[in-house]
Amino acid sequence: MKPQGETSLLRRVLHIFRELSLIAWWTAQLLSLFRLGLKWISKFTGIFLYQLFLLPGFLQLMYFYFTSPSVVRSIPYGRNPRNRLDLFVPSIPPPSGGYPVLIFVTGGVWIIGYKGWGTFLGKCLSSHGVLVASLDYRNFPQGTVSD
Repeated sequence: MKPQGETSLLRRVLHIFRELSLIAWWTAQLLSLFRLGLKWISKFTGIFLYQLFLLPGFLQLMYFYFTSPSVVRSIPYGRNPRNRLDLFVPSIPPPSGGYPVLIFVTGGVWIIGYKGWGTFLGKCLSSHGVLVASLDYRNFPQGTVSD
């Protein structure tokens, strides 16, 4: 005779297996209804795994961006709403002539871009004594090149 704990555990495992089988069956039915086959599922799984593997690095950068005292965020440089910049200040003392400065403007054909995208560059270069300014700008159609 089996102890009570083993029976209830086995019963729970079988219940979970039945539920997962039902979910898998309904998922297969839904995918076949939308004519989505194995190729689509494999591509989606690949993209999902790619994002999952990149997540730890992005979380480290987000933590650095929002908590580091060497990042001065959203300094206005113009009168328009998105005319802001982030400064990544080196933690080492400045040399006699001051810090070298790099101004980073994100690409994106004036329709996409954000100053936060320069966080990795700012973190790396500021650790080597370079002052990095990462600019944000208004995107099209709110902003034009003359802005």
